[in-house]
Amino acid sequence: MNRICLILCSVFTHSMVFAQITFSEIMFDVATDENHDEFIELFNLSSSDSVDLTGWQFSDSAGTDQIIAYRNGTKIPPRSFAVILDGSYITNSTSYDTVIPDSVVVLTIDNNAFGSNGLSNTKGELLSLMDNQGNILTRYRYSTGNKPGFSDEKMILDGENTADNWQNSQQAGGTPGFRNSVSPRAVDLGLDQGSLRIPDILFEGDSIKVEIEIYNLGTETVNDSVTLYFFIDQNENNYRDSADQQITDILFYYSAGNPYMQIEWNNLPAGRQRIGVEIVYSRDENYGNNSVFRDLIVLIRQDVIHINEIKFLARAGESEWIELTHTGNNPVSLRGWCLSDGPDTVCIDSLVYLYPHQYKVLSSKSLPATYNVADTLLILLNKFLTLNNDEDDLILLEPGGRWMERLHYEVSWLADEENEQVSLERINPLLPENNSENWGPSVAAAGATPTAPNSIYAPMKRGHQVITVSPNPFSPDGDGYQDAAIISGEIPGNSARIRVQIFDLKGRLIRTLKENHFSGRFFNIVWDGKDGSEHLARIGIYIIFIQILNERSRVIREMKSTVVLAHNL
Repeated sequence: MNRICLILCSVFTHSMVFAQITFSEIMFDVATDENHDEFIELFNLSSSDSVDLTGWQFSDSAGTDQIIAYRNGTKIPPRSFAVILDGSYITNSTSYDTVIPDSVVVLTIDNNAFGSNGLSNTKGELLSLMDNQGNILTRYRYSTGNKPGFSDEKMILDGENTADNWQNSQQAGGTPGFRNSVSPRAVDLGLDQGSLRIPDILFEGDSIKVEIEIYNLGTETVNDSVTLYFFIDQNENNYRDSADQQITDILFYYSAGNPYMQIEWNNLPAGRQRIGVEIVYSRDENYGNNSVFRDLIVLIRQDVIHINEIKFLARAGESEWIELTHTGNNPVSLRGWCLSDGPDTVCIDSLVYLYPHQYKVLSSKSLPATYNVADTLLILLNKFLTLNNDEDDLILLEPGGRWMERLHYEVSWLADEENEQVSLERINPLLPENNSENWGPSVAAAGATPTAPNSIYAPMKRGHQVITVSPNPFSPDGDGYQDAAIISGEIPGNSARIRVQIFDLKGRLIRTLKENHFSGRFFNIVWDGKDGSEHLARIGIYIIFIQILNERSRVIREMKSTVVLAHNL
């Protein structure tokens, strides 16, 4: 009877000890010294009993090591960690001296390396912990593929040593002697990329609703007030600081039944924007997952960024460059904008704004001092396009790849001034970019006007020229009576090129009647009432819009009138 009791007690005691000790972290691929800085972490699962590791052994199946005391003895207190260091650590490394908490039991082994020759970085080894009787108390086969310096950590310490209960550490260097980075906290509100729900297509000036979902990743239920910050990460450092543009901050009541927060973002700024969301909760035990960031592309509705000057013929020691200008009303972030000549594309990576009526130059080198260009108006790129001297294609691309302007310049656009190596200037950025009549050689003394108004710039003069439309109304119903409207007018000069377009009252282009059409002083243009698809336009009032470019004086004017398309009564 006594013998049976002793056997049962021995089995019970062994099972109790087995249940108390577990592997909790394996550092097998270190980022510091591979020969000395591997470690094994243990955890005592008991809430009441200490466990003495005197005489215990560690094995990687190929070799066995005796565990010996190094600091704070060999007894692991209840619900506490112990760290086993490589046998050669003590005299060769100090990597963990200030990392492992002072109160933690630190052990070592009687060999210079774990197992037969250290822990493998390429093959997951089966690790075992044995008591002083040789009984195996816990086992775990670690996984490989971790980045150097990121250990394997057990998530739920009281759980099994199965693969789904272990993850790669979230902290470089691991967490020897303290809470695993992958273990769930009691209170842990967090965000991830799925937390942020924003419309796919965004335009400058829009107002949108942003939905944010907060996840409860902790073990305790949370029903409490939380502060949420929504901002533009101006310096793109993935951190909320004073340099950022605050959009809003809101205090709201979070609960499991109400994890969503909706924010209204008004007047979206154009360009590439990195937005950030951060939640702040005083009881949160893990701030590592309280922020999320996303890059957004906010498109501009109108073409307000233009190629304005091209320096493709460079003097000795001078770099090639391209000037941009802004004809809109709101600043535009140029981060993510690109220039392409077909084979090559260069993009702006820095945070820089182009303001209304401002000029900025893109180049790979500083411009000569004779141009007197301020540093704030020069955007230096790591490399620049190689612009051909005879002809080339240029494309201006908005973030996201949408092209805004596209032109094919030729050296003939310099009007025989190429020997002077002057820049190619645009007469007016509001006129079509791929029109040789809208470009010409710089006549400035310096041969170019970087960051200043072009020397051949001509404003859009909005005069009071008279356009006559007859008949008005007209009825293109095919009855032979008033089937077409004749648009007549006079240009300021003997000849010019004209562009004639028809728009509806909502500003939508219906048809282009003439595009860069050469005209004498007087013009007569016929509209048959059809749209660009040769379908009869609807009954209503239409706007006639005429642009005039005088080739000699480069005076540009606009004329507008209306015409009524009706049915014959």
